Amino acid sequence: MAQRDESDGETSGENRGRPVVSSRPDLDSLAQRWAQAIRGTSFVAMNGDELLTCLRGFTEQLVQAVQASEFDPAAGRHIGVSMVLAHFTGAETLGRTLTLLIEELPL
Repeated sequence: MAQRDESDGETSGENRGRPVVSSRPDLDSLAQRWAQAIRGTSFVAMNGDELLTCLRGFTEQLVQAVQASEFDPAAGRHIGVSMVLAHFTGAETLGRTLTLLIEELPL
């Protein structure tokens, strides 16, 4: 049976018909898989912890955007610009990013 989330009245596990990713470990796990998928595909001036922190931020923004009640492309644009500025621009980097997000981003 689903549990109620007292903070917003939503039922845990549902959000307008979509699963809710509310726990930090779920987002951390997705960010870790993303980091593993793109590691070594572009030169990025970040160590492993910095890469994970960066991708964790992108992951949180993406999950919030796909679970929003109304579509707003601003989050996608912001993440795209941020990826370019961080030099996540290799074809393999982008291909692996899209594959991972298509397969694992909670919709």
